[in-house]
Amino acid sequence: MTDLNVAASPAATVLAGFLASTDPQLPCAVYHGALSPVELDARPGEIEALISGAAVHDLGWVRRVAVRGKDRFRWLSGMVTNMVKDLPPDGGAWNLVLNAQGRIQGDLTVWREPPQRSIAGDPGESDDLELEVTVDQVEKLLAHLDRFIIMDDVELLRLEEETAIGLTGPKAGDVLTRLGLPVLTEPLTQAWAEWNGPVRLVRGYGVLADHYAIWLPAGHVGDLWQAL
Repeated sequence: MTDLNVAASPAATVLAGFLASTDPQLPCAVYHGALSPVELDARPGEIEALISGAAVHDLGWVRRVAVRGKDRFRWLSGMVTNMVKDLPPDGGAWNLVLNAQGRIQGDLTVWREPPQRSIAGDPGESDDLELEVTVDQVEKLLAHLDRFIIMDDVELLRLEEETAIGLTGPKAGDVLTRLGLPVLTEPLTQAWAEWNGPVRLVRGYGVLADHYAIWLPAGHVGDLWQAL
């Protein structure tokens, strides 16, 4: 799987681009196929925030891909290792992607959500499905998936206008409350909220601390960063 971890000419994440406009010397390195800040504070401060407070971090190296079409549930269930139709509304599950011989091609998270507005403000289809894929895997995995759309009514649509900021730590919920955003009680769930427009709040799986991703239009990332 070495070729999944190599990105040609990696681009900066949206957040890294915003921060570079205020600090041109901000050190960045390739992480999961995108240029992301190496550190955002002194290392002891970052660790302390993760352990006992709340740390804000870059998640711009993740992409979301919508799966549309009337065959999407049946088709996607045949491509990943979990049953997509069993996902609860606003629930997600981590999956491996396999080829016809059962060899692992990569991994992604599948999300199911009921009809609601998208970040772009458009009405959603009934029971939308979306994938979360790291930048270093997205090209190869989408090409692999696309080869198996034969007689199926399925379309894979990249949601290029979205990006995410992460919030992790035992006090992450306190920060969300001060921002007027909901605190999700269960991991691998998501909810829509309003913060200068619609945002998608996702609670990931975390053993040691609560972990959230806030998805929003790329153009608003600087405002959210400053507010956090």
